[in-house]
Amino acid sequence: MITRRLLPLTAAATLGLLATACPKKATGPMPLCTAEVASGTAIESEAQELPPDLWFSILLNNFDREKMRPEDEPRDCTGRSAIQPTIPPLADPGPGTEAEAEAEGTVAGCPINNDLETGRLPVRPLTAEDIVINEGPDGSSLVWVQAAHFEDGQAIGPVAMVEWTQGGIAVRALGNLRTYTEKARMRIETAGGQRLLVAESDNCTFDEKMCQRIMKLLPIINDRFTTVPLKRVEDEYHPGGDCLGEATFAMFDQHTSDLPDGWIREFEIVRSVSFDGEYPLVAEQVVVRDKDPNQPDAPPQDFREAANDRQLVYKDRYFETRGSVWDEMIENYGSVAHDASADADDE
Repeated sequence: MITRRLLPLTAAATLGLLATACPKKATGPMPLCTAEVASGTAIESEAQELPPDLWFSILLNNFDREKMRPEDEPRDCTGRSAIQPTIPPLADPGPGTEAEAEAEGTVAGCPINNDLETGRLPVRPLTAEDIVINEGPDGSSLVWVQAAHFEDGQAIGPVAMVEWTQGGIAVRALGNLRTYTEKARMRIETAGGQRLLVAESDNCTFDEKMCQRIMKLLPIINDRFTTVPLKRVEDEYHPGGDCLGEATFAMFDQHTSDLPDGWIREFEIVRSVSFDGEYPLVAEQVVVRDKDPNQPDAPPQDFREAANDRQLVYKDRYFETRGSVWDEMIENYGSVAHDASADADDE
């Protein structure tokens, strides 16, 4: 993955920036936003490098470049909120239906996290640390501006797929991304004809000694990076298609249970996500071990192992999937005696 350098722009180009306008015809579909530089074929456009303050000005409406501050309630270059989740449009919305759903923070009957107040930090000047730029498909760039920050290490702000033109840039896809900022990386994947923004970053509040790698998937719908929920496949035990949160996955997780006999049960899961099939595939491997707290130096005893592969099938505004073996293992064995002899159920 290549992260582009951010270099100073020439004075002529800086003064000639026209942000969030569409002053010229573009080849192909009309871009969501454009920004041009006055010097015609700008050196910076050829090198595909812009300094952070110009990226902020392009992707954030009314960004104060002198103070390097976004608005308290920032908006993207199209005038939409830059911090509310971007939800996919309804295929056939009735009058007011989509607006009502967005106002209620629900998609396909599931809540989408739009709590922007809990743990939100005060607005501050942005720096070069508040932008992530990665290589996109066909010579494009993926740009994430972190407009608002949270106590847990997450940030939210506009994410764009940018095409470099002869005299500037054209925004070809746009949305909002909320995830952790540490070691954040983005790429575009395609599975079954559906394009996805794949964002990975580290949750370093997970453990004192290690960070937890997090993957978030945003389907590209109508040139928008959209936040969608996961829903469980309906079956006899889950007839309503339970909501499972957003399409976000921890690549590693741990859980500890205190057993009735005083032993400690440790659950660990490792996940991987592949995109080379008809649908994204989440592979999960769970290991369960027991420890005797009275013998801290003794190695843990293996208790159970399980593995599960589950597809993520994109439906109308959500991903449908099977339940995770992780939840089943914790539910089924979180309080079972450490010397139980039943074999684990592999799925």
